Amino acid sequence: MSKQSLAKQSDTAKIRKLKRGGLIYLSAYQGPAWRIIEGTVRLDLHAKESGENLAGLALPGDMSGIEPLFFGRYGFTARALTPRTLIPHDAADHPLAQMATAVQRAAQVVALRAGSAAGRIQRLVALVTNHGSLPHRMRQQSATASRCLQPPAA
Repeated sequence: MSKQSLAKQSDTAKIRKLKRGGLIYLSAYQGPAWRIIEGTVRLDLHAKESGENLAGLALPGDMSGIEPLFFGRYGFTARALTPRTLIPHDAADHPLAQMATAVQRAAQVVALRAGSAAGRIQRLVALVTNHGSLPHRMRQQSATASRCLQPPAA
């Protein structure tokens, strides 16, 4: 969904703006699904043994809180990782595109659990910036271009 169509949709929808750390919804409660317009959302899964554990991230354009559409209740607790804006879900959005985005985001979050600490931090920073939402081919081109622009080693 383009930024223009999101802006048009947000003109008529109930907009929620949250500061960093703001609670969006709690696991096991009922509520609407949300589309992220800006900012980053942290999704946590509660485990009896270890408390809240990072389960995923939602970025601009992503859907968050879709579990009630299928199961009647939220499956995660969601908080604003960065200041963010969201609007209620528009049922007219194409479900296959939403699923593809969710699968891509899940793979990106799993990648944060592997590799060196520096590499994981670098991938997290790329993910929460617009760079993380680019298709893989465009990220490769961007990385190649930035390496070409670096001065040669002395």
